[in-house]
Amino acid sequence: MDVIVARLTTALRTWADAHAATVVIGDPAGEPALARLEQALAWKLPADYRAFLALADGRRRDDGTESVMIDLFPSARMPVPRDDDQRETLGEDDIALDHVVIIGAVPMHNLYVFLDKTSGETVKWMQFDATRFSDFTAFLTAEAEALASA
Repeated sequence: MDVIVARLTTALRTWADAHAATVVIGDPAGEPALARLEQALAWKLPADYRAFLALADGRRRDDGTESVMIDLFPSARMPVPRDDDQRETLGEDDIALDHVVIIGAVPMHNLYVFLDKTSGETVKWMQFDATRFSDFTAFLTAEAEALASA
């Protein structure tokens, strides 16, 4: 995970320099913050996603420009599912909202990233089209490669 986060950080900074943008990588999340998040979600985070937060707790843009990569929420701002039993779904891929944790988004582009609590997959959903990754590491690797080639 250290290598992937380093590649992602380098790609983000290169992109930001080329586009006169500022990208802020979050400081590492400490164990108390991660434990609070897992308690609020009533779910144990996947090991690779937990490792990512322990290295770089989310990312955000500071200049209001469009994002090339999804803004990954810091653990302290992670949306916690409502208490009621949601049965809403997203698009034709039938992603049930009561089975996912939203970890990132670019709402203006109708783009979201979920951790699927049932399958363990990371899902990138945009405009009724879902791309599934076997885990968070595979998703992050694909995003770093896409950003490096942008």
